[in-house]
Amino acid sequence: MNKRQQTKILAVLIAGLLGVYGFSDMKLVFYEVIKQALNISDQGIGMVWSAFGIVAMLSYIGGGYLADKMAPSRMIAVSLLCSAALHLLMSLTTSASCTGLPVLMILSAAMGFCAVFLFFSASSKLITQVFSDRAGMAFGIYYRVAGIIGAVIALIASSMYIRINDPHSFFSGLLRVYAVIDILAGTFVFLIFRGSDDLQNSDPGIKLSCIPGLLKDRKMWIISVAVFCNYTVFSLMNYFTPYLVYRFHTSVEASQLISSTRIAALCLLSGLIWGKWTQVHGSVKGVIRASFVILAVLFGILVMIEGFRIDGAAVLILAVAVTCAITLVTLGVKSIALAMVSQEQIPKSMIGTMIGMVSFFGFSPVAAFYPVAGHVMSVANDSAFLILFVIGLLFSICGILDTYMK
Repeated sequence: MNKRQQTKILAVLIAGLLGVYGFSDMKLVFYEVIKQALNISDQGIGMVWSAFGIVAMLSYIGGGYLADKMAPSRMIAVSLLCSAALHLLMSLTTSASCTGLPVLMILSAAMGFCAVFLFFSASSKLITQVFSDRAGMAFGIYYRVAGIIGAVIALIASSMYIRINDPHSFFSGLLRVYAVIDILAGTFVFLIFRGSDDLQNSDPGIKLSCIPGLLKDRKMWIISVAVFCNYTVFSLMNYFTPYLVYRFHTSVEASQLISSTRIAALCLLSGLIWGKWTQVHGSVKGVIRASFVILAVLFGILVMIEGFRIDGAAVLILAVAVTCAITLVTLGVKSIALAMVSQEQIPKSMIGTMIGMVSFFGFSPVAAFYPVAGHVMSVANDSAFLILFVIGLLFSICGILDTYMK
């Protein structure tokens, strides 16, 4: 396959990634706005995200298995068109009290199914097939560019929110933007792969009898634990915006601008730095181990700030700098983590299932973390962020220990 076709496929997948995870990723910057738009508590919004996460977690293995049995392009096209419909439905909601929390949870769960069962495993296998031994580089570009574009969208949206100052209109409008992205990406997937057999599965696919063998694979568990620890830290990033609001009394608008600017700039840097670092070091696992060491130090600083309740303008600057550094490291690890699978010489017929199993265990925090964090935010008062940062510290240490295992 020539580079032009590879570039077109990667570009369409990046657009699809932006659209299919639109609602889920909004919480990184617009946590407070979503709460206001839906008139929902921290615990309630945690349940909505948890519905997405539980279905997503259960979908990883099934989606990986399906990606090994049928053409990934068909799964991707269906997921994007269904995701567009769900984003449009979600944009019609008024508030949790009017629409009902169960309805919001059902819509969120359906988005999780589209994003993971249909899109995630299929797109991951497609990238691995198309780029083969350059999959690590391709995954880095994939997540880096999607992150940059997503952050730019969030930055523009944050600026627009300051002018609109209407949480519900803003929330609905942004959901419709993601629906349009889904429709366009789905259409281009159909056009690119129409009448083409180049990327259809040529092998009979993995047999279900092989899955118990993968469960006994020590390397699969090491990769899964590393992804699990990093994704727990990644989930904590959603609370950096309310951290600045509640702890340092910055405005919601200012906090959103800081968060969107932070993510926009650091998505670019993280992909470049971690991609180059991996290329120079040669071992994805070694790079991830060093990254967890850095995360442990950074969370240690935040624990000290919260433990001793240190205040002041200088502390605010330090807190912003540390949260930026955590974002940089976490996004860097996230962009290269699945490349560990390609370094283990997994047969092509098993790649989708292996990625699905690693993702099932590795991304499982998305199922349980948000209700737990929402409960902590609701009841722990002044100690809430200290508890969350201690969790980040503990999982960073766990990641260090895991990546020393062979």
